[in-house]
Amino acid sequence: MVDPIDGTVNYLYGLPGYSVSVAVVWGAPDPATWVQVAGAVVRVSDMATWWAGRGIGAFRGETALAINNPVSLGACLTGTGFGYDARLRALQARVLLEVLPAVRDIRRVGSAAVDLCSLAEGSLDLYFERGLSPWDMAAGTLIAREAGALTIDHEGAPPSKTMTVAGPSSLVLELAEILRKTGAAADINDVR
Repeated sequence: MVDPIDGTVNYLYGLPGYSVSVAVVWGAPDPATWVQVAGAVVRVSDMATWWAGRGIGAFRGETALAINNPVSLGACLTGTGFGYDARLRALQARVLLEVLPAVRDIRRVGSAAVDLCSLAEGSLDLYFERGLSPWDMAAGTLIAREAGALTIDHEGAPPSKTMTVAGPSSLVLELAEILRKTGAAADINDVR
């Protein structure tokens, strides 16, 4: 799975938050069934390189990574992203009205792969996003998991285009509950 430019809009506007993401997966290119074997993400602006191998841990360069374990959802600096479709962004704005008061604050870098790596190294505490394609999450979710994160959708299944939630397990489950209650995965055709 290759994402040659994760954070395309950042790249087009000359913003530094874009990356190259490469993962080796066994099986169909489907997060519900694949086995992630290895992955690497390079943030091009400064050549920061994160990588992981199944069962061997996650690293930034040669430094081993571990996620943070905040004591509460309210202490979590939380990363997210927004879709291109205006209806989806409208729904995501409504979801933020419920999520933002429950967490420390929200950050949006513009590259899901970089966000997941930031979670893995402890620069973010939680992460969620709707609309990720398999190539957006293949390397980043492996790196996050190898650093200790739980990566699921809002229902507890593997991450998917519908939703990706990552972080310490108990806090991921709390955030997933908020996402379910807010209808974060609602059909955008129903959004007005």
